[in-house]
Amino acid sequence: MKLPIVFILTSTALLSACASVEGTYLPDCAAYEGDSISLEDGRFTWDRFTDAIPVDEAGNPVDPMPDYPVQGSYDIQGETLSLQTDSGESLDSLHVRRQSGRQYLLTTDQVEQLKNTGEVAGCSLVLGGYDDSR
Repeated sequence: MKLPIVFILTSTALLSACASVEGTYLPDCAAYEGDSISLEDGRFTWDRFTDAIPVDEAGNPVDPMPDYPVQGSYDIQGETLSLQTDSGESLDSLHVRRQSGRQYLLTTDQVEQLKNTGEVAGCSLVLGGYDDSR
């Protein structure tokens, strides 16, 4: 009888840990270009955006981010988020950090800056994106 309760509690804890990082992360600034990373059910979609419209020699618009979106699976160990594309490529790890009541996805360099200055780098990816009311 105790085994099912332990299993349920462990499963619930694991699901809550995964759910705590889920959502869409966008720049924490009004950005004309940048990244968007969505995490849901162990899967990620990494997209890039820009307001620039590049054109070819004939003046026809071309895709400014031809390799995006990238999709795959993610794994979280502690605060480290590992991403693996559907084609099997491992991408640089990102780090989940809470700062000033907001949840960020930071690169290793941004984590170092946070440790050194106590401040999150400008335009870092934050759950929910830019909030102009702050």
